[in-house]
Amino acid sequence: MNDGINAVFLRHGHAMTPAESGADSDSRRKLSQRGKEEITSCANKLISIKFNPDLILTSPLVRAMETSKMILSLLNNPCEFLTLEELACQTDPVLLMNAVRPRIINRNFPVIIGHQPLIGALCGYISGSNPIDMHTGAFALVKIDREKLKQNFKSCGKLIDIYNPCPFL
Repeated sequence: MNDGINAVFLRHGHAMTPAESGADSDSRRKLSQRGKEEITSCANKLISIKFNPDLILTSPLVRAMETSKMILSLLNNPCEFLTLEELACQTDPVLLMNAVRPRIINRNFPVIIGHQPLIGALCGYISGSNPIDMHTGAFALVKIDREKLKQNFKSCGKLIDIYNPCPFL
């Protein structure tokens, strides 16, 4: 995994309802126990494929921030960590990629953590396919051609793998 950009697009882990977590809004929902188990499984998979992130970009929503912090801790790999407002739920994939591109262009192993359907739409856009249906805690590994990314991010990558910690949900 050393040519181009090997990007992981990760959907946050399962979250409690606002009532369960005592949150006053959707944006403040916390990870559930199931969500924490999903992210632990995801981190173990990333470790097994020797994926060492050099950047984590995350949505500012609580469940995504908790997911990001778990990934950082479980991978035990200090790297740059940035919150990106554009990763919060309702952004157009093109606008999101315009925000993401300058941050990943010189990276080798970025992790982008967000929400469905946006994260799946972004993966589909980059890999030239339909949006990818991603369950909570799932990730897609996409190999991005750095030169193509510099010019046009549509279809600049190839979907390598999808990992779903709960394949029967």
